[in-house]
Amino acid sequence: MTEKDQDDKTLDAVAADADRRRKIAEEEAKSAPPPAARQINLGYWYLDGRYGDFFSEARKQINTYHCWWQRGFWKDTSQPYDTPDGWVWEARKLTRRAYEAGLRIILNVGFGEPGVPGPEEVLKHLGQFWDRVELVDLFDEPTEWTESETNRNVDKWRDIVRRHGLSDKPVGITMDHASALTRACVTAENLDWLSLETYREATEQGDAAGNIVQRMKAEARRAFERFHGKIMLVGQGYDRNGAWKNEDTLFALQHPTYDVLRELGDRGLGITWFAYGRPGGTHDHPRLQAVHKIIAQEAGLF
Repeated sequence: MTEKDQDDKTLDAVAADADRRRKIAEEEAKSAPPPAARQINLGYWYLDGRYGDFFSEARKQINTYHCWWQRGFWKDTSQPYDTPDGWVWEARKLTRRAYEAGLRIILNVGFGEPGVPGPEEVLKHLGQFWDRVELVDLFDEPTEWTESETNRNVDKWRDIVRRHGLSDKPVGITMDHASALTRACVTAENLDWLSLETYREATEQGDAAGNIVQRMKAEARRAFERFHGKIMLVGQGYDRNGAWKNEDTLFALQHPTYDVLRELGDRGLGITWFAYGRPGGTHDHPRLQAVHKIIAQEAGLF
């Protein structure tokens, strides 16, 4: 046998062995269970703090804690800041509870909002929980931010985080659906994710439930097309400050919000319902609580 023949024989053997291994791997893949899907984020705005403590009531249907710096804990203008009875102590205590319960954290920082202690203070008081921070929401409804201003603000925030020796976290903003279709900040390339409100106006509450749902879905889909990154939905878990009197149509909006999220596939981050403890919120509507538990179960939380 020539040296060439020997080389050819060796190469043939290697190729045959590789083909055999490939076929075995393919058969094993067919019989193996699929990898576990990553759970979506499910949580509530105003779960505790400003409007009362409902953590234990809603704990079973959440895996994510929405921490809204100042606004989530500051009850009124007479409440002090960094004193033993100040709102920041409440913020740290309640965030620590969520942290120790193993929940993910969405941190809404109110970047640049007048009267709100800035990023250095946020990280000073809440940086200890950083390893469970899943997402950073830079601002709730920054409708006046331009595209370039939004990019600068994201960069400023990230620089501050790095100076504190902390890792980068995905940065986003929260927008109502109408502004998401028109405002320039939504197209900022530095944003990693968008928190999109899917509320409907109370003037629609007497319409056929199917029509309300279809309008909600259509406007959400249009917003998805305008934004490049991942999406968190803010579901309408409240009665629009008492204006939505028709509980049947309010109830009808809940599960379709989850359906919209599933349409997004890997782009969908989850749902944070607005809101739990705020008057007229999910706490005041047992039917909403019930359907949110069903959604949590379908999403694999329990």
